[in-house]
Formats: sequence, structure tokens, C-alpha cells
Amino acid sequence: MRDSFLFGRQLIAGPFAGQLLGQFGAELINLEPPSVGNPLRKAVIDLHKPDEQELFRKLALKRVILENFQPGTLERWSLWPADSQRPRYASICEAEFGFRYINGYPDRQTGRMSGAPVRPNIVLGDSLQRDTSNGVLGVTGKTVVVSIVESGIMPEYDRKGKIRGPSGSSVTGIVPTNTYPCRPDSPTQITPAYVVIGGNGNTIYTYRDNKGRVARQDEIETAITAWTSRRTADEVIDTMNKASVPVGRVVSVKDIVGNEQFLARSAVRNVDLQRMTVKMQGNIPVIDGVDCQPTWAMPDLGTHTDQVLTEDLDLSQEEIHQLRRMRLSV
Repeated sequence: MRDSFLFGRQLIAGPFAGQLLGQFGAELINLEPPSVGNPLRKAVIDLHKPDEQELFRKLALKRVILENFQPGTLERWSLWPADSQRPRYASICEAEFGFRYINGYPDRQTGRMSGAPVRPNIVLGDSLQRDTSNGVLGVTGKTVVVSIVESGIMPEYDRKGKIRGPSGSSVTGIVPTNTYPCRPDSPTQITPAYVVIGGNGNTIYTYRDNKGRVARQDEIETAITAWTSRRTADEVIDTMNKASVPVGRVVSVKDIVGNEQFLARSAVRNVDLQRMTVKMQGNIPVIDGVDCQPTWAMPDLGTHTDQVLTEDLDLSQEEIHQLRRMRLSV
């Protein structure tokens, strides 16, 4: 693929989307502020400057543009159709598409949120996508608009007007599926281990049906918690596996990096840099004939600046020097 042009200097969403394209062969040109780069890592074009905006326009005619600036930024630079809206981060959008409203622990008396809503300790919204199309730059092409809010709308509000609230580590209306504490694995371990058990299928938990189990949720959850609390996570997992009940240990990233299953699936790969070796997620999803090995983590800032300016924009060395002199004079 030679028609993918990455314009994604801002934080997570743009670079993440570009990474997914690059993993499967797209040629990416990453525009970052000179001498600064993406704020998450410490250039080719400074888009604040009119002369260098023209370079962007020339590149835009040859590449697919991927950007996640605050809405209105490219419009101010006359680089994009005017359609300004409010700025967003994933955390704001998680609140506005209803995710935070249902993510937390309920008050046992009222069923409403007990305390502040809880957020997952990852940037969830920036990795979700939804798109629409319209014209771009007055030339042949399409604009794919990715909205964090629209990608996460909870489509559960039905004609009865029922509003789902928080449910802690369980799921409303499904019993039993929850996180349960286990006895520490060793005498030196202070905090309990946790497992997730999904025993909510009628063939797994044979008490009537799910509706009957929901009616007795507190009783069922209390009994399971009492049972797991007297056993280690390994003992619980072994028993559940023998009974064909879905179960899994709650683990940290340290456990994942050394997990045999993830290693066998090439989910964690070593990537050599000039000064070190880093672990990265292997290319996913796995596709026949596509190598799972990431080819590199990221080149140093400005590594390919001259190459892009000469090969893609046909600038002479004198023109490149002139651009640098103008930048230094500002």
C-alpha cells in the first residue's frame, strides 16, 4: 500500500490508528512538530506556517490523510472542510456516551452509583471507531469522520424507558458472572487473588433459568464468594475447568508478558532498536501470510524528513535548506 499518509501527531488516537494501518503494510508519513514530536514520545512540517501548509497540500493530493487534531484546527489553517465542533478526549466521550454512568459500584439500598463513576485504567474511547463520508479538499476523495462519542453509544434504552445503572464487577441481568476473591496464593501474599467466573449459561448453572437466578442474585453471589474465598485461585480454576465452567484469573501486564498462551500466539514480540530491545504487541489480528513481527517501534524524530521532501514533494536541496533557514529565523 502506497496510498496511506499518516497525519497523526496528537497523543493516542491518530498514532494508534496509523499503527494499525502500518502493521499490514501501509506506508506511513507521520507529521510531527519539529524538535518536539508527538507529546507522548520525547519533523517534517510545521503546519502553523503558511509555506509549510502548502507542502501539506501537495502531500494530501498523493496520500490518504489521517489526523486527530481538535476540530477546527485544520479549518483555521485552510486545510480542511469547515465543520468545527467541541474538542474531545476519550475520557469526556466515555462520560457522554453513557459508559461512565454504568461503570462503578451500586449502592445496595438505592441501586444508584455509590461514589464517583469508575474509569478503566486504559484509554478506551480512542481505540473505537465509527465513520461517515463526504467531500474533502475540493478534490476527488472522501472524508472518514471518526467520532469517539458515536462509537460508544450504549444502544440499550428501549421502549420501556429502562435505564441501566452501575453493577460493580458483574453485569446487570446475568447471573452468575462476576469477579470473586480467592485465598492468597502464599503466606507472604497480602492481597487476595481474584478470578472471573462466567457460570451464567443454563447448561452451566442448572437452577431453572437466568431469570430465576437474577431473582436470587445476592444469595448466589454470596455462596460463590464464600466458596472461592476458602481456596486459592489455582484451586478454583482447576475445579471450574473440570466442571467446564468458564473461568480466568485477573492478571497484570507482568503476567501477560510471560504467559505461555500469549507467547505461543506471538501476541508479545521483541523489537530491536538502536540502543535497546523493547517488547511490543504483535501484529493483530493474525492473518494468513502476514508476519506477526513488528518491523520497528518508531524512527527517531526527523529521520525521513529529507526523504519525504525530495521523493514525495520533489524539493531540491536548496529549497530544503531555505525551509530550514526560514524556520531558524522565526
